[in-house]
Amino acid sequence: MTMRWPKLSMRPGLAFLALLVGACVFDAERYQVQDNPPERIGRRVYRGSLEGRQGVLFFAASDTALTVAYDTVLCGLVAAWKGPVVGFALGADGSSYPPQGPLYHRLPGAVPRVWTVRNGQDTLDARARFIGFAEDSTGYALFRYALDLPGGKSILVDEEPSWDDHYGDNALQRDFRFRGLDAGMTVDLRLGGEPGRWKELWGPPSAGILTGPAGRETLEMSEDGVCNVKVTWEGSAGH
Repeated sequence: MTMRWPKLSMRPGLAFLALLVGACVFDAERYQVQDNPPERIGRRVYRGSLEGRQGVLFFAASDTALTVAYDTVLCGLVAAWKGPVVGFALGADGSSYPPQGPLYHRLPGAVPRVWTVRNGQDTLDARARFIGFAEDSTGYALFRYALDLPGGKSILVDEEPSWDDHYGDNALQRDFRFRGLDAGMTVDLRLGGEPGRWKELWGPPSAGILTGPAGRETLEMSEDGVCNVKVTWEGSAGH
């Protein structure tokens, strides 16, 4: 019998996997695998590159309804689309993979960072660092980051993305655990980006606050703890 671990609780003994680079490209409307498809490195996790970004992990949150792509340099989500990670196998004649599905969301390539750490009114020199990922026996993934601060201190963040369709339309829920915030510190995570085919509807986070205009939605956390936030793509269920 296989069991999924409780939300955001790491099991001891799960190994973190090294990252390699594949070769993928990104289209504004559809994700298209060309030349070398992403390499499978877990039950639902693949590695490759995307739109010029190196060190990207692809997670099949749903086999057909949601793939998410995480940049391990930025330590954050950079794309989501409706469809599988790699689709059909390459043909014997070397024919390429078909388009993988319409776009839900992407982070513009010009965005230099997604994490900001402040102490009061001062912005700290925080360096995002990808620690690794783990999967449970059913393939649900957990990504781990560190926000390294001057003086050797680090804020640790775990993230578990998951597909949600409880209200009909497809949605992405992102569950976080923050550890290491001192009194007076605030961690900001940019969530918003360019929507694809469907309008994005952001729900209120379970902790912290959601700020910013459309396309620049930002999660602000001012203390340690668990937080989940969900974005729903209106009308995506039947198309």
